[in-house]
Amino acid sequence: EDSWGVSSFAAPVFSDAVIEGPYKYLEASHMGYADKGSFITRSILTIGSRFVIIADDIRTTGKTDAEILFHFDEDTNLENVNGAFTACCGKSMMSIIPMRDAEASISSAGIAKRYNEMRHSPLLTLRSTVEGRKEMLYYCHRHRQGWIQVHRMPGDQTADRHGRP
Repeated sequence: EDSWGVSSFAAPVFSDAVIEGPYKYLEASHMGYADKGSFITRSILTIGSRFVIIADDIRTTGKTDAEILFHFDEDTNLENVNGAFTACCGKSMMSIIPMRDAEASISSAGIAKRYNEMRHSPLLTLRSTVEGRKEMLYYCHRHRQGWIQVHRMPGDQTADRHGRP
C-alpha cells in the first residue's frame, strides 16, 4: 500500500468518446472492483459549458452497497439545499442533483493533490444498494456568476405525460 492508501491498480477500460459538435460524450470503465464482483461504467455527457449528466452503470454478481464519491477542493463550501448539493468555491458555483434513489451525505475526507500531501476537503457520498444492475444518475449544473438557483428534479419518472419513455 502506498502513501495514498492504494494497494492495487484499477486498470482502465476505454469505451467511447464524441468530442466534436454541440455536446461532448465520454464512456469508460475500470477494473478496480472486479475482485469483489462489481464492474462500473461511467458515462459523462456535457452540453455547452454549464450542463453535465453523469451516469454510473453498476453491474454486480450479487447484492452490494455501492458508494459514489465526489471530492471537492479544500476551499469549497458544500451544502444540501432541498436535495440538491451546491458547491461554492470563490466565484464558482455548481449544483449536483442525484436523480435516483441514492442516500446522500456530506463529510470531510483526506485528499492528496500532490504525492505525500494529504488535505481535508468536502466529500459528497451517494449510496445505493445494487443487485445485478443499476444505473445511478446525476445532473450537474454550473451556475453563472451571481446567479443562484437550485433545481429539484423528479425521482424515477419513467414516462412523459403521454406515456412515452
